[in-house]
Amino acid sequence: MRVLACVKLSFAAAHTITRDIGAQACSTVHGHNYVVELCFTSENPLPWVYDFKKLKLLARRVIDQLDHKLLLPERICRESRVEIPGVDPSILCIPVDEVTAEELALYIAKEITSLISGEQLKISLVKVRLYESDTSFVEVELL
Repeated sequence: MRVLACVKLSFAAAHTITRDIGAQACSTVHGHNYVVELCFTSENPLPWVYDFKKLKLLARRVIDQLDHKLLLPERICRESRVEIPGVDPSILCIPVDEVTAEELALYIAKEITSLISGEQLKISLVKVRLYESDTSFVEVELL
């Protein structure tokens, strides 16, 4: 049996789909009020994972970078030369093929996992659920 501690945060961001992947309505720049749920576990012998406040602070270090940004794939930034620091602070170039909910959830998972590893915390991120709307979400399970 495994105990999970989950936190929920929100952020607003815009994106566009730059390739034909069958999501025609997403080909123009548009935004979402995302909600992200992050679930963690630990090897703590007690049924206690980690302090909720510290989990939120950890997650905020990634989520705050996404908030109120136009999210673009790095390749688009390179092609349009918006990757140069200071060109437009409202644009965030991220290492994904397309900024879909799936890729964004994977990006969040990688970034938070990297923070956990870098700080040598004794917790593990096991699930990311990213809501693009009230009725649509993607989920990444890290095994």
